[in-house]
Amino acid sequence: MRTMTILKAVTADSRQAERETLILTARLKRVGSAAFAVTVRNLSAVGMMVEGETPLTVDEAVVAEIAGLGKVPGRIAWTQEDRAGMAFDAPVDPTRARRPRLTAV
Repeated sequence: MRTMTILKAVTADSRQAERETLILTARLKRVGSAAFAVTVRNLSAVGMMVEGETPLTVDEAVVAEIAGLGKVPGRIAWTQEDRAGMAFDAPVDPTRARRPRLTAV
């Protein structure tokens, strides 16, 4: 059975942001609890869709830690089964998440 919760009607402008389809790992942190892993399925300047085992709640404040972007605060805008949409508090440059990062040898 599919369940879906939506925070509010999404305006046409907010859904027009160009999305990058990708698969990245990130961490989400709720206020007062430990961070947990999620998979980022798509990313735009104003939000992202994540997938994970930890249930999220619509309108919940979270901080995402994404390689190349750092800590990005926002709110959960919608949930559906093991996926959720996060709206960022401020726009980010999603191309920074795709940039190669140097690793120590």
